[in-house]
Amino acid sequence: MEVLPRTLTQALANLTEADALARMAEVAQAVSISTIIDTYQLDEERTYETIEQLTRYGADGTASVGEFVALEVGAALGISPGSAIGRIADVLNVRDRHPVLWEAMLAGTVRFHQACRVASECVGLSADAVTQVDRKCAQALGQWPWARVLKELPSWIIAADPASATAKEVRARKERKVHITEIKDGQIEAFLRLNPADGIALSDAITGIAAHLPEQDLPPEMRELACNDDDATRIQLNARRAAAIGHLARTALGQDTLPVRQLVITIDATKIPATDHDGSHLTGPARIHHWGTLLANRLPELL
Repeated sequence: MEVLPRTLTQALANLTEADALARMAEVAQAVSISTIIDTYQLDEERTYETIEQLTRYGADGTASVGEFVALEVGAALGISPGSAIGRIADVLNVRDRHPVLWEAMLAGTVRFHQACRVASECVGLSADAVTQVDRKCAQALGQWPWARVLKELPSWIIAADPASATAKEVRARKERKVHITEIKDGQIEAFLRLNPADGIALSDAITGIAAHLPEQDLPPEMRELACNDDDATRIQLNARRAAAIGHLARTALGQDTLPVRQLVITIDATKIPATDHDGSHLTGPARIHHWGTLLANRLPELL
């Protein structure tokens, strides 16, 4: 394989070969880590002293390993011990808890990163329950696109252990929240964890309001950032849905504006043009107390 192909044909051939080598490298790394785990020698007489101890990096049913294995793997790969622990856990979870996926990975029919993703989603399942998901995923990955497997995976996990799924749902219910961030890059982000009925209702409300908002052309600076027409359409749709949330908030009490609240804003007086009335020519930062900082020329939009 030429490192610097000169023709389209060579480049395509190199791409195919490079992809095959990458797949082989994934398998080789996983098998090598597995062998290191199995052959690593631990001084059992000193195991329970302060020198080295056995530890379990993987989920239920995985083998325990000497804690210094992570140092060996990290040094070989040039990564931190913490990152090496993650690599070891991935191998253990796939090999010991998903043997069918492990064999499929060795045969080259399943990518190792796919097997790791499945194993990661299943860490809450017991070693017995996870075998059901292992078989289904291995079969599905040989017939379905990866995206469809990911879509079906949550239902397989629930079916494998309904009691565990119920307990997880109860814990998640305690974490319902609405978190509004401070201003960053001139924007505010919102993170929500709602019950399903409220979440679906909110999505429907936003979609309905966005459909009735007037369409607006993308500003030139935004259109330049769009990759193509489809990307521009996506940006416009997201902008309308975001604007719909603002409209929903302002009309929540049956009126066009919410009750007036006080905002304390700090700006540099030397940056205020003498002839500017709308604030669009302000320069420098504006600090909104308790909310963060944004460009001063964006204050008219806020106020």
